[in-house]
Amino acid sequence: MKVLHQNALLLGMMTLLLSAPVLAYDKNDEQVIQQDIAKMHDAMKKQNGQVFVDMMPEPILKQMAKSLGMNLADTKALLAGMASGMSGTDVQFRANLAKIKVYQSKTKRDYVFIPTTTTMDGVAVEGKMFGVKDNGKWSYITWQDRYKKWVKIAYPDIQKLP
Repeated sequence: MKVLHQNALLLGMMTLLLSAPVLAYDKNDEQVIQQDIAKMHDAMKKQNGQVFVDMMPEPILKQMAKSLGMNLADTKALLAGMASGMSGTDVQFRANLAKIKVYQSKTKRDYVFIPTTTTMDGVAVEGKMFGVKDNGKWSYITWQDRYKKWVKIAYPDIQKLP
């Protein structure tokens, strides 16, 4: 009887563990995102657009290139050059990690929306940044409503978008 009770208890615990929702986003992800935000902040100061392009989700970049009728390399070069064209402009970037919203797609892909404030020549604009973890790596893009279609094509498992 005691063995039967132990087996039932073990089976119950295993069922509970296996049925519990798994959210892979954790403190390590938070640290990576904080470090990436710091890199972006530094790149903004140095007006190094290549850093931002290198941190963008490749599948979304491909959709962007397709939409622009350009190849991927030219699209990346265009985006990186945009930051260089802003030399002499006072641009500041701040991300509010305390208000990050974490989501998980139906295939368990983690993605986040991070509230941001970009100040250019004294004018502050509130926005958000979309971050997605793909193959163990986080990548980001400043969120705009027009990007919804690209995200849905690039990541069909992601359904919940603002």
